[in-house]
Amino acid sequence: MNKTLFLPIFVMLGLFCFWKTTAQNNDKEVAIEKELVQLIQEEKIPGMQIVHFKNGSAKSYVVGYKKYGTQDKVTDHTLFQSASLSKSVMAYAVLKLYERGVIDLDTPLDNYWQYPRLSHEPKAKLMTARMALTHTTGLPNWTKPRGAALQSAFTPGTDFKYSGEGYLYLQKVIEHITGKSLEEIAQEEVFEPLGMQESHYIYKKNMEPNYAHGHDGLTAKALRKFDAPNGAFSLITTAGDYSIFIQKVLVEGQGIKAQTHQMMTGYSSSRSPRVGYGMGVMIQRNKRGKGIAHTGSNPGFRNFYFVYPDTGESIVCFTNGTNGQKIRQKVATLFLGEQAFWTF
Repeated sequence: MNKTLFLPIFVMLGLFCFWKTTAQNNDKEVAIEKELVQLIQEEKIPGMQIVHFKNGSAKSYVVGYKKYGTQDKVTDHTLFQSASLSKSVMAYAVLKLYERGVIDLDTPLDNYWQYPRLSHEPKAKLMTARMALTHTTGLPNWTKPRGAALQSAFTPGTDFKYSGEGYLYLQKVIEHITGKSLEEIAQEEVFEPLGMQESHYIYKKNMEPNYAHGHDGLTAKALRKFDAPNGAFSLITTAGDYSIFIQKVLVEGQGIKAQTHQMMTGYSSSRSPRVGYGMGVMIQRNKRGKGIAHTGSNPGFRNFYFVYPDTGESIVCFTNGTNGQKIRQKVATLFLGEQAFWTF
């Protein structure tokens, strides 16, 4: 072969292979997007925002609208209420405070601050930060009416009961100890160090144009404006920001010691034989191994994340409709493959 022709031919072959691979990837992404559009149309979900992380890179998918009936489309920067996915972020902030000696995980919270809503509950003196993080305080998820007196369903630390009230109690304790709001704590301990520039626990007027409206079916709800942070449900963020949190914290353990990371993502309590809880996270095992996850349900929003810590593959899915929970299994399977998702 003429040596002068070899290099150009080699380069051309390389470019052809690159073009072919790129075209195949683009075709696959278009097919996935079409399937996502079909899913939200079939289930009457206004919009969806997804980030899939695999093999060291992230790919985002956005479909639908921030508010149904408008032409305001969901983008990568659309802000969703993350609902109970807020708990994973708050748990990480608390563990960073724990490592610096600000709070002890096994000292009764009542020793730090007396919660007026538990003033008539003797079992309150047994509740600790570890119990609040692992849903073993015995407190309800939320009282009806909100803000009513609290009681524990069992001796704290002896059983499991999912509790947003437990997280709120712990939040108030760390706010008392530090003299800072959870929003300030999260900015200092989580959002700024990790580069989560679009995340916050309270309503911010300057970001309102990016907020997604919640929906009952396809009926838009009034924009909810959190004037105070709530570690159990008020985190407002994007799938992109939340994917950063998953990769840097849940996978890599950035910012905390290896022992603390293991404590956060290891089994501490159990909701069922198939689903356990660490600190702010759900844990399951299937044929692909250990999975870490959480679901979230606020009025008008249904969300989830799922990550395999051993490989780093993860998905974050936000939807701004109550029907979003109907497609969790299908979306997870589309990106992660056929398997059992016990956490859903």
